[in-house]
Amino acid sequence: KAEKEAKLEVLKRSKYSLLKNEENLTEPQKLKLEAIKENLTNLKKMHELKEEFRKIYETSKNPTEGLLSISEWLAKSSSVFTKSCQTTAILILMLEADFSTPTKNVITLIMTE
Repeated sequence: KAEKEAKLEVLKRSKYSLLKNEENLTEPQKLKLEAIKENLTNLKKMHELKEEFRKIYETSKNPTEGLLSISEWLAKSSSVFTKSCQTTAILILMLEADFSTPTKNVITLIMTE
């Protein structure tokens, strides 16, 4: 019970530390994020995946590159965001005419896990 209360204490007032772009965090928010990462490994992984997804969105040069990067991200994150990844994979499959065969295979693999 004490461990659970300690974890809840770390989470208090953490909304913006988790949701803001990492480079836009204030110093107190950076400290809060570090405390979360040290104490809550699953939430740490989720936050890192959120940042990776955001970088895909910001750095993709064209839709095809973005979709390929997202399919790779889906494969990596499917164990953490199971339902979200399956929903996203279904939406991407609806656009399958724009995909190459290897991408279809990655998405099919995600959906069957």
